Amino acid sequence: MKKLGCFHAHHSNIQYIEEALKGTGIELVHFVDPGLTYRAKDRDFTVEDVQNKIHHTIHWIETSGVDAILITCTFFTAHLCQNDLSSSIPVIKIDTPLFHELCKKEEQQILLFTNPDTVEGTMKELEKFADEHHKKINVTPVLLEGTFELIMRGEEVEYRKQVKEKLALYVQSKENHSLAVAQLSVASITQCVDRTILNPLTPLRRYIEKTLNEDRHKVQGNFSTCYDKSSFLKR
Repeated sequence: MKKLGCFHAHHSNIQYIEEALKGTGIELVHFVDPGLTYRAKDRDFTVEDVQNKIHHTIHWIETSGVDAILITCTFFTAHLCQNDLSSSIPVIKIDTPLFHELCKKEEQQILLFTNPDTVEGTMKELEKFADEHHKKINVTPVLLEGTFELIMRGEEVEYRKQVKEKLALYVQSKENHSLAVAQLSVASITQCVDRTILNPLTPLRRYIEKTLNEDRHKVQGNFSTCYDKSSFLKR
């Protein structure tokens, strides 16, 4: 049985990953660090400090005997410095499968966020990803303001209520664009509003299965580059 180490910023993400990978036969081992996003708000805690903490945790998870690592927090992925990370196993960012799907479309797309600290970093990563794959994208980020602090305070019911209402407004106003959500915590809510909204969980299952089924000798230690991503884009 393959083991997947899941690195979360909040314990609420565990249920989403458990549901998404149900029936795959993959054993999930969860690691949660909710304090890092709070610590990152301190002026004396630099971007480099955040990156060092994330890299340290990834290496620590790697020693637990997992076959791959999934980072489910877009704040973590946005601060992950790929060039400085060396790993003997694949490190999968939750937004990479989503980026593949976004890059399949050239029409206007709106990417909705709830966490304000992830917008700039995620968009930079998306633009870099599109450029590396020679794709033209037209993606506009939109923040659903006043929602993320609810889930961080444990008010998940109110969080889901407000996000659902805000999503519904965007669906009603949708004309010549498609919608996608960046945060994992919004993925299940989209199913209650409009199943055509792209979310991180939609392409994640087959992405992880393919990564774990690859020959480990092909892993070079830089995220999920152990297979031909261009073929994934054509699907």
